[in-house]
Amino acid sequence: IFSCQQIKFRRQYAFKIYDAILLADEKEKAYKKEGIDTTEAVHLISEADVSFKSERYSDAEQLLTEADKKLEDSKKEFYRLEYLVILSKNFIMRYWLQILVIIAIAIISAPTIVGKIRIYRAKKKMQTLQIEMEIVTNLIKNAQGECFKFRKIPESLYDIRVEKYKQRLSEIKHTIPVLMGIIEDSKQKK
Repeated sequence: IFSCQQIKFRRQYAFKIYDAILLADEKEKAYKKEGIDTTEAVHLISEADVSFKSERYSDAEQLLTEADKKLEDSKKEFYRLEYLVILSKNFIMRYWLQILVIIAIAIISAPTIVGKIRIYRAKKKMQTLQIEMEIVTNLIKNAQGECFKFRKIPESLYDIRVEKYKQRLSEIKHTIPVLMGIIEDSKQKK
């Protein structure tokens, strides 16, 4: 009975090893189709097959375990190298479609954005010039008071100051209509 049980166990063990050899062979072929280097594993699988045929089942099992480990290591190395190749690709080559979409959106929206920025800057500049015009007008009034009312400055200095103030007022009065034209032009386009 003991011998029969040993024979039965040995037979089941043999079938298990035989199935493991077939599975390892299939796994190796699948990895080879993916382009993974399986030369070491092929050698170990063939040795396991020789051991199986010689009825050295424990050696065959050990060789199959090593072959499986070699296959998994080869697979990891293959995917690691493949990932490095992907990472090493140029940024533009990887994201060319997204870059084209962003450029197209920028080209389409650029005139509108530039126009709005131009209007905004024109309004701000106009506000600044109006404030400056009020300040220059007040400076002229102050100069008149200092010269004629309080007699703090001579008329020659007054004339020089007022001339510079009038030049600046003239520049401001010429710039404001240009800015108004920019703002009005944008309103008409809308």
